[in-house]
Amino acid sequence: MTEAPGEILAVLAGILVGAIVARIATARLRRLLWPVLSVAAGGGVSWINGEFPLSPEFLLFDVPLVAGVALALVLGLRRLRREAPIF
Repeated sequence: MTEAPGEILAVLAGILVGAIVARIATARLRRLLWPVLSVAAGGGVSWINGEFPLSPEFLLFDVPLVAGVALALVLGLRRLRREAPIF
């Protein structure tokens, strides 16, 4: 039961990274910062959950989870902006 809150934290970190990356104006800077912020946030989530001191392999799950959620948010916001120009 303790794993679910940890993974929720990773999803929330991915939403935060995606929101930050979506606000960046240039595509080149977005492509540069998305993996950097994903690794930093995934490492932070792993550390906060207490997983990293146990085994660094937990990064192999947390970092892609953060990156995937961030990418999904950026792509979803891009599509929403095209279809509903209010945003």
